Amino acid sequence: MLSRIKSLFVKEKGLSKEQVATLSRLPPDERLVQLGIVLHDACVKKAAGFVQEQHRLAESPFQKLPKTDLFHEILVLNFWVLEWLFKGKRQGLLEGVYRHYNDSFVWGWESSRKELLDSMRVKFKTYDKAWDDYSGHQDVFARQAIGIISHGKEIATARQAAFWIIIFADRTMKDFTEIRKSVDLLLQDEG
Repeated sequence: MLSRIKSLFVKEKGLSKEQVATLSRLPPDERLVQLGIVLHDACVKKAAGFVQEQHRLAESPFQKLPKTDLFHEILVLNFWVLEWLFKGKRQGLLEGVYRHYNDSFVWGWESSRKELLDSMRVKFKTYDKAWDDYSGHQDVFARQAIGIISHGKEIATARQAAFWIIIFADRTMKDFTEIRKSVDLLLQDEG
């Protein structure tokens, strides 16, 4: 009971202790597969939370976008955050994330897995070029993300949309940095 009450006030950083304990007991190959699923699910949960929050706000700049489209583009943005944080390392893990994505969603029924990944990688390159770690000003990033999310259509409240995208991306970077630390501990023997 006390731990449940405590969990309401203290947010665990990274993966939960239970997740780390369970994953650490698995053989390395199975650990990698399960970590891919855990990271995929974290991206899905975060994207779903953003969509739910935005569609609850009466003045949301994303109100008119279909929930499924918004969800998918925010999910891709979350995958980009993982790519950004791992900086080219852990490709096997990220391939597991994308394999689970491909197996879990119907987005690709009209496209092959390769076409879906190529499409995501184009978006990743756009985000890479626009993200500014040095100054911390993410206006260009937000404009690029809004263009991708809205499929190039104008959003009347673009400044408000930029605000929400910047806040979301920054929070996701911070949350996923903690998850990356847990992943690095779990995969320390695998380079």
